[in-house]
Amino acid sequence: MNMKRLLCTVLSSLFLALSCTTAFADNYYENGIFNSINTTKHDQFIALYKDGQMVSSAIGDTIDTSGTEFDKLRIFLWEKGSMKPVRKSVELSYNEVINTPARAGDIPNVYLTGDMTGISHDNKVTLKLKYKSKTESFDSYVTAKWQGNYALYFEKKNFSIKLFKDEALSKKHKVAFKDWDKANNFVLKANWIDSTAARNIVSARLYSTLPNVTLPGGTPGVIDGFPVRLYINNKFFGLYTWNKPKKGWVFGLDDKNPNHLMYFANYALGSGLFERKYSTDHYWELVYPDEHESDEEFDRVTEFVATSTNKEFREHVREYLDLNSLLNFYVFSQLILHADGTGKNINMATYDGKIWYIRPYDLDATYGLFWAGTKTIPYDTDMADENMRKSVLWRKLEDNFPQEIYDRYTEVRHNQMSEDAVLAAFTVFMDEVGEELYAENSARWSQPGKSYMLNQIRDFLNTRYPYLDNYMKKFNINNK
Repeated sequence: MNMKRLLCTVLSSLFLALSCTTAFADNYYENGIFNSINTTKHDQFIALYKDGQMVSSAIGDTIDTSGTEFDKLRIFLWEKGSMKPVRKSVELSYNEVINTPARAGDIPNVYLTGDMTGISHDNKVTLKLKYKSKTESFDSYVTAKWQGNYALYFEKKNFSIKLFKDEALSKKHKVAFKDWDKANNFVLKANWIDSTAARNIVSARLYSTLPNVTLPGGTPGVIDGFPVRLYINNKFFGLYTWNKPKKGWVFGLDDKNPNHLMYFANYALGSGLFERKYSTDHYWELVYPDEHESDEEFDRVTEFVATSTNKEFREHVREYLDLNSLLNFYVFSQLILHADGTGKNINMATYDGKIWYIRPYDLDATYGLFWAGTKTIPYDTDMADENMRKSVLWRKLEDNFPQEIYDRYTEVRHNQMSEDAVLAAFTVFMDEVGEELYAENSARWSQPGKSYMLNQIRDFLNTRYPYLDNYMKKFNINNK
């Protein structure tokens, strides 16, 4: 483990806010979890200094920096049972400790209590919820039901929850986390197939960095979330993530504007593959608003893709679809091998009833992970054998905008989606969860794919990306 990762791992459990941007060259952290003194080889000692004098310290524990004046934080690794430093200390300035993003190292506890008899995907129950973290605490009444499609068959369920201030459920309880809008609807995601609990959220965060990604509604239109410990009726239920839902507010949609619409592809069949217009089979689901009197707007775009000639598609697609969103979606899906998400698990939103923007969803079966989490799929899986050439939309994008695909691939593959950028994003999230919570979850559940952690993602990137560099050359028609 390199020094930068040591710093993230150690300090993410120490402070509410932590920046891991300071680079260190040393390379010595070996075995053990920082917040336990029962490590294999070392004890850890942390101390705050003011004007060269120690003002607070702890061994194998945390230091609360709030209200404490200090200049430097020092972290020492001592040999077991002695006071001899293993290496020189890691040192951070006061500003490096406090000027940092919120939430790091602050794993909230979420408690659901009540009778869950009869809960299902279609039947909700009323429960009490307590949310408690270092920075925030609140109580709420909630309605809860199971969330997902195939996830309904997994032992560890996802929950869709809505928060209310009163037991009668007459007043919404809206809360805001991080930079999210205030809302009362969220998802408690089990991440059953993905033992890292990271793929879904980290992938969405990476997507939000792509070129021209901001929607007319002012958001990137992808989910976000953070890890929590979930307890149900006072029993530990595992590592979950508290996620944004598949709702209009995540896309900046306004219920006062009748042109704001969103659909979700449930099946890689028929209109889900753009083989025909939506109203012929309804393989898409209207997500926003709850009801809409006409299929006209969505029929317009699905029928254009299904029936246009290549010439018509090339000349008129921008009158129906945002080309930037198509390019980002295509390239991103190739890079993360989102085989489960090019004919289903797609969101499409419009803000004027005419131009549609496409976004990925349900990003856990990625980076070589099989959709059930029980195995990995080959790094050189050709997406054309999945839904890339089966879907009329992606086939026409390949046939009519090959150079644009190659140029976008080259841009993001070496910038926003480089191997280092992807690994850094996963490392930050997984260090926030911490080895202790991963171990607790593993003891509670026998989830599939327990060995498919960060090393598997690293190996995938080191093989998938060189394969794609060669594969994508076929789109570089300017160089042929």
